[in-house]
Amino acid sequence: MKDRARPRRSLLSWLFVLLVVVAILVVVNGSIRRTARPRVGDFLSTNTGTYDSHARASFRIALLNARSGRGGDGRVDLRRTASLLQSFDVIGLNEVRGRLFGSPANQAEEIARLLRSPWMFAPSERRFWHDSFGNALLSHVPVHFYQVINLPSTQWAGDRNVLLAKISLETGTLNLLITHLDRTNDRPIQFRAVKELFLALEPPAILMGDLNTTAGDVLMKELLQTAGVSDVIGDTDGVAAKERVDWILIRGMEVLEAGAVESDASDHPMVWAHLTIAPVPLERPSTTKPAKSPRRD
Repeated sequence: MKDRARPRRSLLSWLFVLLVVVAILVVVNGSIRRTARPRVGDFLSTNTGTYDSHARASFRIALLNARSGRGGDGRVDLRRTASLLQSFDVIGLNEVRGRLFGSPANQAEEIARLLRSPWMFAPSERRFWHDSFGNALLSHVPVHFYQVINLPSTQWAGDRNVLLAKISLETGTLNLLITHLDRTNDRPIQFRAVKELFLALEPPAILMGDLNTTAGDVLMKELLQTAGVSDVIGDTDGVAAKERVDWILIRGMEVLEAGAVESDASDHPMVWAHLTIAPVPLERPSTTKPAKSPRRD
């Protein structure tokens, strides 16, 4: 009897070892960061709320690196995040997480439910077989097109992207970019790619995001010195531009109000602005007299 039991125990031992090895391989495979696919769409998800019906000549915009809802106290509380953002028409979010299990499938949708706003999640990477990390847009103002564009990144670094949205205003279409750049080796090439896209867009245009770049950086200096580009925030109480990495940059727009707010919802300030489209200057009639035609003899 003992001799018969030994092969059975040996087989069970090998099966156990095999299961452990397979489990380890599955976990290792799932933990690898993979680039999320680019995506294009014509409208945001409205399962959490609808667009405002009235047209807007001006609007309030906010950007927050949400830090996955984790505040300075280490607690994850998306209600606290939503409370900070409740008075804004257009909201850009960085460091938004997706979920492997449960509903809603990502934090963008959860915050949108709290704010009763249309939304979209723009994941930049996938882990454990789901969209796991990226940016988001929430908007009470109609969006009639969006595109998620992957940014260049090196192997094993975190993947990043930029979200382009076209927003319908009373005066026409606004081009909006939301992004979150790497803070190490990939940052310069990603910054240049986003800068090129921003400057190529027809104004009015907005670029906002955690650029991991301060005002003293040569790349930011060059962008801010470009004709028509404005930093809406500048230096504010407690948040100096030379220390800030969260930006709202505009072209072809006017600032009515702007600021930065420190809170316990994130380790980043929320930056915000009340904007309107800059009027197109009228061409003045020429005061020079037309040249006389030469007289024919």
